[in-house]
Amino acid sequence: MNVRSAIQTKSFYIGVDLGGTTFKALAVTPDGEILARRSGQSQADGDVHAVVAAILQTVDTLRADVAATGHELAAVGLGMAGIIELPAGIVRRAPNLPKWSGVDVRDLLRRQLNVPFAMENDANVALLGEAWLGAAHGLQHVVMIPLGTGVGGA
Repeated sequence: MNVRSAIQTKSFYIGVDLGGTTFKALAVTPDGEILARRSGQSQADGDVHAVVAAILQTVDTLRADVAATGHELAAVGLGMAGIIELPAGIVRRAPNLPKWSGVDVRDLLRRQLNVPFAMENDANVALLGEAWLGAAHGLQHVVMIPLGTGVGGA
């Protein structure tokens, strides 16, 4: 019996929060247990493809960090501020990442990940997290006004 088959395989997910200066990524179980975390630079005035490469490298690093626990990556999600054409994944306007306007982020990431990928406005993602495990858990009607570099709404 090899070691791999002796470890029961469980799923985990990676969520990436892309901001104007940094991005943060978490590897979590379906129950919300944080398995690992990483961050990197997004540099609003920097090259889009360099940031995408850094995000992909971070996903690979998190995948490696978690692999020894018997978990396998099931999907990756990304949240970022701005107007995003969904489900296409094209950024129409990103106030804190002006060079990202018109970029097909979904295609850039999905091609490299080899797992399902989804993206959404970061305020909506934050509210989904609160509804899942946070202050809004179990509530039917919720409004969120996140404050950061700017003001959002969900």
